[in-house]
Amino acid sequence: MGNQSSKTFELEEEVNLGQFRLLRSVGRGGFGKVRIVEHKDSKKLYALKYINKVECIKMNALKNILRERNILEKLDHPFVCNMRFAFQDDYNMFMTLDLMLGGDLRFHLNRRQFSEHEVKFWISELVCSLRYLHKQSIVHRDIKPDNILLDQAGHAHLTDFNIATIYNGKPLKSRSGTYSYMAPEMFSSHGYSTTVDWWSLGVVFYEAIYGQFLERDVTKRLGCGPDGFLRIQQHAFFQDIDWDKLEQKKCDPPFTPSVSVF
Repeated sequence: MGNQSSKTFELEEEVNLGQFRLLRSVGRGGFGKVRIVEHKDSKKLYALKYINKVECIKMNALKNILRERNILEKLDHPFVCNMRFAFQDDYNMFMTLDLMLGGDLRFHLNRRQFSEHEVKFWISELVCSLRYLHKQSIVHRDIKPDNILLDQAGHAHLTDFNIATIYNGKPLKSRSGTYSYMAPEMFSSHGYSTTVDWWSLGVVFYEAIYGQFLERDVTKRLGCGPDGFLRIQQHAFFQDIDWDKLEQKKCDPPFTPSVSVF
């Protein structure tokens, strides 16, 4: 299970790599590997994220990395992959995070269909994490199945705050995130706020239930193309509609408004 230790002491102590027993590598981040480590004193397991300084500077990502660290220092929530230690040496910056052994949601969605009950449970947990982040004036901006980690018990946690930012009440203007999960207001000249995270979570919800996105490709979208109307007519959702009678206004509407209120 992911460690749920309190953050009351870790970030205030001097920490270095020698205080950890290095175990197996479990993947790579954008700037280096991710390794399971054991804190020698507490015997707790964590995920240690290596961030190579040279690569970070080459990719002009130092500002994002430092912002991510500053944001993670503020966070401690049951449904967030929290940072427990942060330190550096001559070559790397390190972030020691809660260890999640259940894999990311993308991994699982690619392998099986989940029930509405299962998806509802995870979304409910993520709703709690978003409420917490937004109370801290933090916008995640990259909510997607890849950034939702499950612990060994099956609880969902938000991770990867690399493009998260602070919302101070002034509309945000920069477009950041993964296109398929980006809210429409992100493309507006009016800017956006924490609302974009709720859109992204809604897309994850839909994808987890139906195994696909709302169709952006107009060539595949129902209603488009020469046979667009026919494809809608033949869709299972509309199987009980008599289209001929409908177009002649011979079908009784299911709801009759009260004209007196107007």
